[in-house]
Amino acid sequence: MPRDQQGTLERIAEMQEVRVGVIAAAAQSPHFARLRDFVERSSAAAGGRPRVEDGTAEALLLRLEAGQLDLVVGEFDRASPWYRRVHLLPPIATRSEGDSEIEATAAARNGENGWIMLIEREARALSTPS
Repeated sequence: MPRDQQGTLERIAEMQEVRVGVIAAAAQSPHFARLRDFVERSSAAAGGRPRVEDGTAEALLLRLEAGQLDLVVGEFDRASPWYRRVHLLPPIATRSEGDSEIEATAAARNGENGWIMLIEREARALSTPS
């Protein structure tokens, strides 16, 4: 089993909570219900309940990098520089806006490989058409 460099899965199991940042604009997304389902499923699979806080993308992603959040969900432009700084999961859904490809997805801290495997499995399950 891949290990988490900073022990995310172990902390979630011990504290029984997943610290989730929701990008404020995500509530306006046509895919918000699927993002919410993703958070619920991922938290349950890890043995915790989500503790959710809203904020701006930049503020939440900086807190993710610092290890203060376990997950950030929302919509991301494929051209975002954050794709090189954090681990963005395969999109749960995608939409076009002008020349941009917008992905409804989640970000995790790089190096938390066990946690990333778990949440990628949940993201793929939701992105598969039923």
